Amino acid sequence: MADTYTIPATGLGAIRSIALHELHGPTLARLTGTQDLPVTLHATPHALRAQLADAPLGLLPAADRAEYPELDWLLEQGFTPEVTARITVDGLASSAALRLPRPGLLLPANNPPAQAWTLLPPGSPADAVTLMDLPDDIGIDKRSRLQLLTRLRALPDGGVEVYLGNHLAGRLPAAAAARLHPTIVAHREHGVIAVARAYYAPRRDERTLTLYAAPAEFDPTHVSPASPHQDAASSFETTTFLAAQGPRNADLGTPTADTSRTWIWWLVAALILLLVFAGVAWYYV
Repeated sequence: MADTYTIPATGLGAIRSIALHELHGPTLARLTGTQDLPVTLHATPHALRAQLADAPLGLLPAADRAEYPELDWLLEQGFTPEVTARITVDGLASSAALRLPRPGLLLPANNPPAQAWTLLPPGSPADAVTLMDLPDDIGIDKRSRLQLLTRLRALPDGGVEVYLGNHLAGRLPAAAAARLHPTIVAHREHGVIAVARAYYAPRRDERTLTLYAAPAEFDPTHVSPASPHQDAASSFETTTFLAAQGPRNADLGTPTADTSRTWIWWLVAALILLLVFAGVAWYYV
């Protein structure tokens, strides 16, 4: 059975609502009112089939499927995408729509550290922390919108620094630092880096980085081993899917498909498996 990769319906900016076609009447007959429910996506020759548990729900047409090549990439790698569907049962007016982030935001735009690492659970929306006044040397275009993986570093004074690769992005506010500091230290004592998901986006004339992370006990089953790619300067590079599309974010030192093929498949497999572990928690954010 394929591993499930959960795609969050919140926390990554504006969400699109994409209607499903050819809804399955017997499945709708089991439901009432309006509900947000997790569905899995499965490939067919011309569309993606949305399935609610073991029952078919509807089809994502080819035109909409083409807007999200990340979905096909996940399927090709042996993962089953799980997304949120908003389902309304109202006789002939019944409808179902997938709730998805913008295209390009389904997968992180950078790779995790080369060292052993773990992805912290996202916590509740109230736990989200937004950093402003980001330094220019992080090398990301001000107009970009990206899902990113950030590295958290605990300081002796109880503070917590946030890094994108080797670039310091900022420092967490005192309350957030106090909440996460023990978790980061506990993982560091086992030689494991604590990583948090984040959403990078412009806001008026500023750049923002919103982090989603909650305290967690150390769990060796949630740790990704060190990667064979040990170049610290390029340990946060573009993931396989984005790298395959050609060069982007050149200032980040990200590879093209040609430069990354020797190690990228191993690394991304580890990345997605770790994201799978955190997927259930992220779904409920």
